[in-house]
Amino acid sequence: MELLIAGISHKTAPVTLRERYSYTESEPGGALRSLWEEGGLDEAFLVSTCNRVEVLAVVPTLAEARERLGDWIARAHGEPAGAIGNHLYFYEGEQAVRHLFRVAASLDSMVVGEPQILGQIKAAYRVASDLGATGPLVNRLMQRAFSVAKRVRTETGVAEASVSVSSVAVQLARRIFDNLDDKGVVLLGAGEMIKTAARILRDSGVGRLLVLNRTAERARNLAREVGGEAGSLEDLAARLPEADILLTSLADSPGLVTVAMIRRALERRENRPMFLIDIAVPRNVEAAVNGLDSAYLYNLDDLAGLAEANARGRSEEATRAEAIVQEEAEAFVRWLASLDAIPTISRLSAFGEEIRKHEVEKALSALGPLPEAQRQVVEGLSNAIVRKLLHRPLTRIRRESETGRARNALIWVKDLFNLDDGE
Repeated sequence: MELLIAGISHKTAPVTLRERYSYTESEPGGALRSLWEEGGLDEAFLVSTCNRVEVLAVVPTLAEARERLGDWIARAHGEPAGAIGNHLYFYEGEQAVRHLFRVAASLDSMVVGEPQILGQIKAAYRVASDLGATGPLVNRLMQRAFSVAKRVRTETGVAEASVSVSSVAVQLARRIFDNLDDKGVVLLGAGEMIKTAARILRDSGVGRLLVLNRTAERARNLAREVGGEAGSLEDLAARLPEADILLTSLADSPGLVTVAMIRRALERRENRPMFLIDIAVPRNVEAAVNGLDSAYLYNLDDLAGLAEANARGRSEEATRAEAIVQEEAEAFVRWLASLDAIPTISRLSAFGEEIRKHEVEKALSALGPLPEAQRQVVEGLSNAIVRKLLHRPLTRIRRESETGRARNALIWVKDLFNLDDGE
């Protein structure tokens, strides 16, 4: 079995392509289910965010799986096989482990240190686990990834200060307007990105905040928290003229904000400028809006410059974080290499013998002096019990090893009997 990651991200594909290959939030397990039901993968995990779509898989052989996963990502979105072309990347073995650890630790994010990605990965892992697509190797790998992310956050300053895509979007708003006190902001959505942006805007002293969302209760809750007003998406066209700034991150709503809507809003604003910051994937605002006079549209890719400045400011801490990731990746690969049948059989046998000797010594001490024949009976009884208890796991390991499928059995045995040295 081999580890393989296939995907696209903000580093290899523009938002115009990423939005075509993102997966909707309406049924988180649907995309992974379609891949899993095709068969041919031992384990699988899918993460889809505004900046990446990646499949992590445990596969029998790498060559066939590379082609298959790349084709599936294209076909799942109605594109011909191979349509992603040079935007697609692959990581194998140790590279795959290191890449996953970097993603979980937010070292591969557009904004290095942003906190949302770890929660997104945990949510995706729960979906894969509930679907039954994960197994002992992915389970172990994901738990290690979460541990690595925690180490990076606690042992380095890479996550210091409030950094996220949302905070970078607000930085852009501050650059556009020297003073936000008299500005009106309309927020589309009530998810984590919008919540973060709303809190930062409130702390920046923005004049008016209006939250529009499909679910009225979520809009009201966020508006109450940040001292704003809540409304329904049905009010969008009527309330757009109030927006000096429109910040949008609404799931599953491509092209919700149209050119015609913005044109009418600008007319009612007497062509006072509107700044639109679209951090949704797929994008909520039609790209042609940028062609309107007095309308200035920014998307995720436009935020990249500010994000790079943030990364440079934390370069020393990021270097320390990269060292942690490398150390942990090497440790995990050593653990993978230890999944060999012969050493595991030896260690399990030694584990059973150590327990047997300890318990026999305790029993003989409690019984007091015994004739040698009786001592041999106790020794023989303990040997027989240990042999019979370990017979089935040892037989299973040997049988699986002969067929080349021993890794899962070895992981279970090593975890069950705690045979990892400090890992």
